[in-house]
Amino acid sequence: MTQLKLSIKGAEEGVALRLPATPAEVSEAVAWFDRLGMPQSSIHITGTNSPVRNLNSYVTAADISDAQDVAKLNELAKSIEQMDAHQHSVFAGALDAESIDGLDDVIRVSKSQDQYILYGSGRLCKISWICNAVSFSTNRSSMESPCSASRPAESNRGSSLPSALHRLSQ
Repeated sequence: MTQLKLSIKGAEEGVALRLPATPAEVSEAVAWFDRLGMPQSSIHITGTNSPVRNLNSYVTAADISDAQDVAKLNELAKSIEQMDAHQHSVFAGALDAESIDGLDDVIRVSKSQDQYILYGSGRLCKISWICNAVSFSTNRSSMESPCSASRPAESNRGSSLPSALHRLSQ
């Protein structure tokens, strides 16, 4: 289940909106703010309750009064509902590893989990990084991690290849 906390800046109270939400449910949440005399433009996503640990960082810029953003949030929530706990972890890691610039990117990553693997103690790596590193390492005496060699340090989610892949490259 994915739930958004809607509020205005500086307010401690708000409204919870469970996703996927119907237009009527979104209208009902917005009406709560209308009754308090708050304009729709002041409503923001201020938190999430989701099995994806870091989802909040990637959805707070969405505009709850924009029908397209609500449709994207609903699509994302449906995608998350279909994931198991392992996939939630992969998705969370993939979000941090990728360059995310809006809901379209978040949805794209949610639908491309087959491009990522978790190995070791929860390290995440994109399969294409591994393939690139394996082919690159055939010309090198030692092999670097595909995650550290191919991504900026702030996106690094792994520090070494699984031993089976390392052996394949030698």
